Amino acid sequence: MRALKGLLVVLITGVCLASSPAGAQPVEPSEKDPRTLFFEALDLKEAGDWEGAIARFQLAYSGDASLVQSILHVAECFYELRMPEEALAQAEVYLEAGFEMAEVNRARELILRCRWEIENGRPAEVDDVVTAAEGLTPEENAGEPDVN
Repeated sequence: MRALKGLLVVLITGVCLASSPAGAQPVEPSEKDPRTLFFEALDLKEAGDWEGAIARFQLAYSGDASLVQSILHVAECFYELRMPEEALAQAEVYLEAGFEMAEVNRARELILRCRWEIENGRPAEVDDVVTAAEGLTPEENAGEPDVN
């Protein structure tokens, strides 16, 4: 009986708190400056919080469409989460956006890695990406000049 009274008190307290004005007006994270969200997302990505980074990158991009780089970061986070289909889709969206300062080579390498993983059921190694790029080394595929 005592446990039942305790549970009832917790439920009533929860209802009262939920109906209070402070509880009814949560602060929306999207009210933050998109650039602040972008840099928070970079920090989360660096720390390995892929899901948190994805959410922040998406909020940043939805608040400022000039933050196109967010799309590539989202793709990379999806890849780290072993979600190559989603990563591939985002990387392709990034390239299709026609962003003037796009990191095309970085996106293409990610696309190759995703396709390899989808087709072979395992993460791609550097040699696998070379094979997928029809014998080009990652540097040649990236368009870097041959210094030899």
